[in-house]
Amino acid sequence: MKYVLSLVLAAAGTLAHADHEVVSSYVTEVEGGKYYLMAPGKLRQANSENTMTYDPDAGMGGDFTLNYDVGTDNSRMVGYVCSGKGGYKKGGQWITGADQGTGLPVMLNDLDDNVKLTWQTFQEEARDADDKWMASFNAILSTSKIDKEPVEEDRDFDVVIMAQSHNFHDETEDRMKPRRGDGAFWYFARNEDKSLIYYTITLNDIEYNYAIRYKFFDTNGDDQNKVHVKFIPVGDVAPYLDHPIKGFIDAARSHYLDVYPDQFDKEYRKTLKSKIRLAKKKMFDDKLSLKAMRAGYELYQGKGVLGNTFFK
Repeated sequence: MKYVLSLVLAAAGTLAHADHEVVSSYVTEVEGGKYYLMAPGKLRQANSENTMTYDPDAGMGGDFTLNYDVGTDNSRMVGYVCSGKGGYKKGGQWITGADQGTGLPVMLNDLDDNVKLTWQTFQEEARDADDKWMASFNAILSTSKIDKEPVEEDRDFDVVIMAQSHNFHDETEDRMKPRRGDGAFWYFARNEDKSLIYYTITLNDIEYNYAIRYKFFDTNGDDQNKVHVKFIPVGDVAPYLDHPIKGFIDAARSHYLDVYPDQFDKEYRKTLKSKIRLAKKKMFDDKLSLKAMRAGYELYQGKGVLGNTFFK
């Protein structure tokens, strides 16, 4: 599947720090609540180590700048900072964002090309040997009622788009043996000759390819009911996105059967077939709705500056 777009966006560049306001709460509303910023406390404290700021007058939607220093000995993610639109929780209350003109929330079967992801990142001094981070987009999908909070047990279909990253290597090899620790295993959408199937976008007449990975979990918890679909750049990474999110979701739902069990050891074929059935059940549930769209950074270690130039 291919979605083609030729569009030139002016690069906004790094925003002037002097005009920024400090993010001081877990959720900060921007442009009257049309967009919002989210950050855990450890990554938004106004101190010399970690400070998250934004420019309220830039007109760039959910732009932000994160100055970070989180050390170099972290084995797990320190936190996820992001811009968002659609629903969010603040003061213990779920706010749907339905009156903000973003097209969210929307039942997945009614989603059209008017709901777009417009997003560009920037980084400064964040590519040293001991830096580790990944820019990613997350579609918040849920089977709970469209105006209700998307609690974890109702979020069994995830769609993630990987963007720029550093020291974060997602290989394009299948793994049917559950990983130690979280029990994760996965396969990639492939042609019959075992070559990767790509979802391709075009920006300014240049094509950018994404491999489509289907990840599952062998656990005793709710994760065993999930299908996690990740679009992983292969080759050059698109400098920004300005695309209907429907194209990515449609691609996720179109290629889950593009896997060939005979390429795996016999001991995993039964598990694979059960997860293919799970994927069909979870991805095509008529109760699914898209409640929010969020894009930012998974941060693991290092020191530098990460940000979103724009997010709309």
